[in-house]
Amino acid sequence: MEAQLGTTRAEMSFVFGLATVTLTAGMNFAPALYRRYSPVWLSIACGAASATGLWLASSATSFLQFAFGYGVLFGPGAGVVFILSQQAVNQTVTTRRGLANGQFAGTS
Repeated sequence: MEAQLGTTRAEMSFVFGLATVTLTAGMNFAPALYRRYSPVWLSIACGAASATGLWLASSATSFLQFAFGYGVLFGPGAGVVFILSQQAVNQTVTTRRGLANGQFAGTS
């Protein structure tokens, strides 16, 4: 990708770092968004934003397009949908709940 976009390794690292920060921000702002919007519509909107971001990143012809697609659109949308999915699992699973979140609390 560096060669295709004519970017440096530092610029590529910036995009991945930006995606990490925006994904984390999406995860932290998710609870506030769930209180204001329907989970269904929020999932659709965030899924569309993430899909658009991945499409822009995969078809990028410039560094800015790649950074915007992956770092700005994909990151926060994926963060919000991740937390929504995790909470859906938490409300669905009734036994051995910790396993769904990667926590092992011993055998039951």
